[in-house]
Amino acid sequence: MKVTGFFVSYLIKMDFKLLLSYFFLDKNNLITRIKIMLSCIESLKPRIKEWILFCPIFVLIAFLNSTVYANMPHKFPFQSGERLEYDLEWGVFNVGRAILEVKDTQEWNGIPCWHLVFSIETNRFADKIYKIRTISESYVSKDFKRTLFYTKNQHEGNTHREIQVKFDWVQMQATYYNYGKAEFWTSIQENSFDPLSILYVYRSKKRSENEQFEVPITDGKNQIRSTISIKNKKSLQIEAGKFESLKVIPLIEGIRGVFKKSKGSSIELWFSHDSNQFPLMMKSKVLVGNFKATLKSYSSNL
Repeated sequence: MKVTGFFVSYLIKMDFKLLLSYFFLDKNNLITRIKIMLSCIESLKPRIKEWILFCPIFVLIAFLNSTVYANMPHKFPFQSGERLEYDLEWGVFNVGRAILEVKDTQEWNGIPCWHLVFSIETNRFADKIYKIRTISESYVSKDFKRTLFYTKNQHEGNTHREIQVKFDWVQMQATYYNYGKAEFWTSIQENSFDPLSILYVYRSKKRSENEQFEVPITDGKNQIRSTISIKNKKSLQIEAGKFESLKVIPLIEGIRGVFKKSKGSSIELWFSHDSNQFPLMMKSKVLVGNFKATLKSYSSNL
C-alpha cells in the first residue's frame, strides 16, 4: 500500500495552480481551458523518462503482490486442536455426550488432509436401554474440496459395524467396506463429502440468513445432492455461553451417519453466527422421541 501510494502521489505531481484555475474558470471560456490543459501536459514532459523507468518496477511489484495473495492458504474458522463437547438429551433425560474434534494434520496416500473425529458415548443410565459407543472419522483434502477417506466404528445396541468408505477420484466412485469386505459402491460427483464432514463444509465459508446451497454427499451406499437451507437468526443461551446463531436445515434423505434419521423425522441445527461458526445445537425428531445435542464446552487454537 505504501509503494502504491508513493507512485500515485508521484504521478500526479504537476502545476496545481493551473489545475485549480481550470476547475474554477468560467465554464464558457473553452479556449482558456484548453490552454490550461496543454500547459499541464507540458509540465509532465520532464517526468516521462522517469515514468518509463519506474513503471516496469511498479508492474512487477503489483504482480508479485497478487501472486502472493493468490497463493495464501484460505483460513478456515477451525484448526487442528479444536475440541467441541456436547451434552446429549433424550426428552428430559441426559443420556451421554458427543465430541467433535479436529486432529493434527495428516496425509492420506501422500495428500495433506484434515482429520475430523466425531464420537458418541451414552452414559450408564442410557446404556441399560440402548448402549452407544460410536466413532466416525473423516479425512478431507486440505483445501476442503472433497473427502479422501471415511471410517465409522459403530456399536449401537445390537448393531456392530467396522465401516470404511474409500473414495476413488480417478474412477469417480466410492466403495463401502464392512469388516474389510466390500459390500456396496456408488458413483460420486466432483467435490463429494461424507456425512461427518458436512458440518465443516458449512463452516468453511461465511454464511448468512436465507442462504441455500447444495453439497454432494455419499456414505458409500448412496450419492445425493444435499440442500442446506439457512433460516433465521436466534439468540441462544447454552452452557457454553450466549451466542447469536443461524438455524440450518439439511435435507439429506437416504444418507446415514451423523444425520441418520427415520421416516417422518426432522433435523434442525444451529451454528454460531460469528467467526467460529460453531455447531451449537442439533435437534432430531424421530419415532422414539426427541434427541438434542447442545454445546457444553469448546477449546480452539485460533
